[in-house]
Parts: sequence; structure tokens; C-alpha cells
Amino acid sequence: MDVAITVLHHGKIPQYTTPDAVGLECYASEPAIVPMRGGRVQVQLGFVIAIPAGFVGMIMPLEAMAIRDGVFPLPRTIDAGYRAPISALLLNASDWPCEIETGARVCQLVIMPAARVSLGLIGDQNTAVRGRRGGR
Repeated sequence: MDVAITVLHHGKIPQYTTPDAVGLECYASEPAIVPMRGGRVQVQLGFVIAIPAGFVGMIMPLEAMAIRDGVFPLPRTIDAGYRAPISALLLNASDWPCEIETGARVCQLVIMPAARVSLGLIGDQNTAVRGRRGGR
């Protein structure tokens, strides 16, 4: 499936780094410092992407960065109609600030099918009858 992308100033095209990868690795398009102990900073990734209808993009952590630095992006949903520059909100769970350089890998973008459902009101869910081992 082809997906349209526009790379912005200092941006880099996200890429799969192994043949079996499900996430496109994304790179910071600007430097940043993520403050320690719960500090957060929004980092621009330097691209706009056109997620196709029926799909969703999810910003997810890079395991190596989370283990090595204690820094990870908060999960983010990118809907098919979103056409603004993509960013990652990085959270630092460590006891020291983390310096992010331009071009550093900071997250991955997973694009997957997104089901739409129709909700049907059936009444109070708390009155459901359960078997002996079903709780309550």
C-alpha cells in the first residue's frame, strides 16, 4: 500500500529498519531536552502523512530508547483525516534529563486497519446475568 508523505524542513522519511518490522522508525526534526522525573516535551518529527481511509496511525515507543534512557513517547492516535505535522510527546521516567539531537530515533509509527462499529444501546450493563464464576 502506498501512503503519501510530505517531508518538512529537517525531517526524515520514517522507515522500516528490518524486513519484519511493523513500525516505521521516526526521527526528531529538532533538538530537545526532556526534563527528568516525569518531564515531557513535544518533538516534531518533520513530516505530514496521509493515512488512508480505513486505517489509523499509532505513535509507539522504541523499546531500546525506553530501556536505555527511560524516555518514551506517550501513545498517540493519528486518524485518517489528520493532515498536520506529526509530533511525539516524549516522557522521561529517569532521574536525569535526556538530550534529543536532530535526527535521533524517538518513536515508531504503526499503520494498521481501523474498524468502525455501530453502537446499539441495550440498557444497563450492570444488570447482566452472570454464571456462578462470572463475578459479582
